[in-house]
Amino acid sequence: MKSRFGNFFIDYSILSTIIALVVIGLLCLYSATSGNNQPVLKTDFGKQIIWSLAGFLVFLFFLFIPLKVLSQSSYILYGI
Repeated sequence: MKSRFGNFFIDYSILSTIIALVVIGLLCLYSATSGNNQPVLKTDFGKQIIWSLAGFLVFLFFLFIPLKVLSQSSYILYGI
């Protein structure tokens, strides 16, 4: 199901699938490393949460860039 958000379309089925996969991965990682007595952000689970949030922010950043701008700068972006 697509929904119009300003000038952009958001496909909520893909977005919910991505979020579900990230949550399942975090739960698996937490269950594998839950025996540590370290602070949460020092464990692999905490680091994965930080990287998941950073990836989601990058996703949101590219979501709001018009497709024409992305297609014009695609060679530069692929080179980075």
